[in-house]
Amino acid sequence: MVVIKLVKMLTLEKYNKVQVGMTYDQVKQIFECDGALSSVQQYSSGTKFVFVMWRNAGGSFATIQFDGNGNSLNNLTYFFQPSLCTLW
Repeated sequence: MVVIKLVKMLTLEKYNKVQVGMTYDQVKQIFECDGALSSVQQYSSGTKFVFVMWRNAGGSFATIQFDGNGNSLNNLTYFFQPSLCTLW
């Protein structure tokens, strides 16, 4: 048996609640689900950034940058909501 976890829609309203300095767990609480690891960047200085993506079936997604430990949100990278875009 396959179990599919349904998550609530990622909306611009939820995205706008996310603030720099929040932890991964705080963002997860707002989006009501775990994110997926998108990429990790590590520099020779030892600085490490983790990019996590949240996506829903409606096509909206957000990619958010955290410090290497997931303790602090550094950058709200992107939010995309297809219903707000026009294809050329």
